[in-house]
Amino acid sequence: MEATREFLAELKVLTNVHLLNLFEEVLNHPDSDEYLRKLVDPRLGDGYPLDSVWKV
Repeated sequence: MEATREFLAELKVLTNVHLLNLFEEVLNHPDSDEYLRKLVDPRLGDGYPLDSVWKV
């Protein structure tokens, strides 16, 4: 049980680091809006405003 908790804690850290790296790439990209658009779930379609994504 302890190993499972440790694993989940480490997985949470790795997930957060991955997300931070992803969005750091977006912010440093010359065309950040277009790059961000590629990361947004395509099932949301074009009707999902990027302003809402930037707020997150």
